[in-house]
Formats: sequence, C-alpha cells, structure tokens
Amino acid sequence: MKRILFVCAGNICRSPMAEGIFRKLVADQKLSQYFEIDSAGTGNWHEGEPAHPRTVKMLELHDSAFKHAARQVRPSDTKFDLILAADKHNLANLEHMLPNSRHKMRLMLEDAEVPDPYYGSLEDYQNVYDMLLPALEKLIEDLKLEMQVT
Repeated sequence: MKRILFVCAGNICRSPMAEGIFRKLVADQKLSQYFEIDSAGTGNWHEGEPAHPRTVKMLELHDSAFKHAARQVRPSDTKFDLILAADKHNLANLEHMLPNSRHKMRLMLEDAEVPDPYYGSLEDYQNVYDMLLPALEKLIEDLKLEMQVT
C-alpha cells in the first residue's frame, strides 16, 4: 500500500482538490485497495472546516467530490510514503514540521508551483484543476509501475 499526503497552506483549496482528483483516478482504475490518500495544511486556520466552496464546486463539476474536513499536518503524518506540497513555501514549512520525512517530500508539480486560488474566481479553480489533473495522472502511472500493479 502507498500512503499519499497532499499539503497546502490551509487544507481547503489546493490539497483537497488534489486529494479529490487522485481519489477519483484511483477509484476509476479500481486501485483503492492499494492507496491511502489524505490531505492537510501547514497552518491550522481552517481546522475542521469543509473545503472552500469553489473547491467543492470544482470537484463536483468533475465528479471528484468527497467529504472533507481541513486539518493541520501532525507528527503522525510521517507514516505517509509520499508528501506532496503545493508550493515551495509549504514544502519549506513541511521540512520544519516533519524533518525526518524530508526524503518523502516534493512538490505536486514537477516544474511549477500550484497557485493558491483562495481569493480567485471559479476560473482560477478550474486552472488549478487543469494543472493538477495531468500531474496526478502521471503520478498514478508512476506509482503503478513502482508497485507493479496493472
């Protein structure tokens, strides 16, 4: 089993969107038994809150909605095999929060940061979705190869 954690600042926009997309990809490929998927924030401002309304709307539009309650990264998150941060700032925060797990951390996107759409329009959320989808499709294919799962 692979444990994947998606992380952004408040765990209400980017990381739950990534979690929802990845959950759908895994379910569509009937691979749920191979993955534990979660998301968290480096900050605690939104602890217990649902995802941002525009995140929820975007996930609903793409049949990727799920029940979500924001939470902050915690020491037990060292159990995750892969910890994916939305941007360099959150990656740096993660490295301080979970210093013994640095080798498991990287950005969600290989060649860019995921912009925070918090104050943006639904179009900004769509842009984030469009950035995340191909990256997460590639991630699942890479993990399937690594795990030797078809």
